[in-house]
Amino acid sequence: METIFNPADSRGSADHGWLQAKHSFSFAGWFNPERMQFGALRVLNDDIVQGGMGFGTHPHDNMEIITIPLKGDLEHKDSMGNVEVIREGEIQVMSAGTGVYHSEYNKNANREINLLQLWIFPNKRNVTPRYDQIPIDSLHKKNEPFQILSPNPDDQGVWIHQNAWFHMLDLEAANATYYDLKLEGNGVYAFVIEGEVEIGEHVLGKRDALGISEIATFEITSHQDTQVLLIEVPMVWIKTLQMKKQNLTLIGMTCTGCEAAVVAAALDIEGVSKAVADHKKDRLTIWGQTPVSTVALKAALPKKYTLMDDAVAQAPSKLKQLFPIFLIFGFIIDTTALIHWPTWNMTAMMHDFMGMFFMVFSFFKLLDIKGFQAGFSMYDPLAAGWPAYGFIYPFIEFALGVCYIRDFVPNWVLWIAIFILGLTTIGVVRELIQKRQMQCACLGSVLKLPMTEATFIENAVMIVMAGGLLL
Repeated sequence: METIFNPADSRGSADHGWLQAKHSFSFAGWFNPERMQFGALRVLNDDIVQGGMGFGTHPHDNMEIITIPLKGDLEHKDSMGNVEVIREGEIQVMSAGTGVYHSEYNKNANREINLLQLWIFPNKRNVTPRYDQIPIDSLHKKNEPFQILSPNPDDQGVWIHQNAWFHMLDLEAANATYYDLKLEGNGVYAFVIEGEVEIGEHVLGKRDALGISEIATFEITSHQDTQVLLIEVPMVWIKTLQMKKQNLTLIGMTCTGCEAAVVAAALDIEGVSKAVADHKKDRLTIWGQTPVSTVALKAALPKKYTLMDDAVAQAPSKLKQLFPIFLIFGFIIDTTALIHWPTWNMTAMMHDFMGMFFMVFSFFKLLDIKGFQAGFSMYDPLAAGWPAYGFIYPFIEFALGVCYIRDFVPNWVLWIAIFILGLTTIGVVRELIQKRQMQCACLGSVLKLPMTEATFIENAVMIVMAGGLLL
């Protein structure tokens, strides 16, 4: 039996005030190359969401998403038309397939919710999105695993597009039971929700986990009343011995959702046995029995990403990368000069410059507002905690542009400009300090620019000009 022990305190963590999250595998701002996934299990998040708060509308595709509330009620809305409340004692599954948008909020304003959300790589891509939700209390059995998820629509529990099985286990103190794996080559990720159990040589406490593979059955012994979630998944993702490794540069990933989409697309290529994507480093690593051609990879990956083999990839100079911004600045400066020649009224010129700046940049954001929102939320502090702000921001910029063009510039307009740009600059400076490489959101996702340098130039100029108009 092969095991991987992940104690509770080794998980990644994030505290957003309204959200306290624990990540069993690399997710959002927490990255650990040794904790990318367990077989087909990509995400296991243990979230506590404050009353009335939640996750705004956001996209998924080609992923099986399972949600299990441990305490409280979760309100769900999606682009398929589902409006539901998932309660403690229920399980929800969503096959994202060709693409779906959804939001999740704590239904109750006066108490928090604790939920587990898991992402499983599917064995079929681009399926029709689907939703299911059932109570699991009626399936409950004491002192033996009871199934809550499988790959079979006619079997007990919900089902997904993967050879995976979930079982809950409520084991009373000083009892023992066995878990029999359903499929050869699968592994089990045992996650202790409450209590303490012993599996093999390991003693697991609350929120500890043990990855188990290379075995057909194993014993679970309780030291106290215990609840365990047993997640059985295919393990092909870790069988990389004697395989060829390819490191590639992939431009355009902005979040863990992008990573999941890229990995799923890469694994769909014949001969690829494992894939790991890292949006922070613009990195895609694949393993297979034989090298995969760049042509095959480009054909399989979503068109929004740009792929370069490390052997030939050469990063363009910063000047070349930022050329679109300098070009836009040049056009705006020239247009402003033409409008005001030969009077050169400095205040009026600044109004027109800032107005055109905001309107042009909002135009690029609106060309792909979903892509902009995904990139913007990676560094803007407000967009990270309130995803809807990323969709609102381009319209704020457009409105500011109209105000400046029409010479309607009371102090509160200037303060709004300084506030939104200053807030973004805080996130930009943080990324510069951490030396993270991400795509620029200032011109949306249409032009692939280095995020930190480009956004800092944009914000610095506009903050200085707004401040100068206040004086």
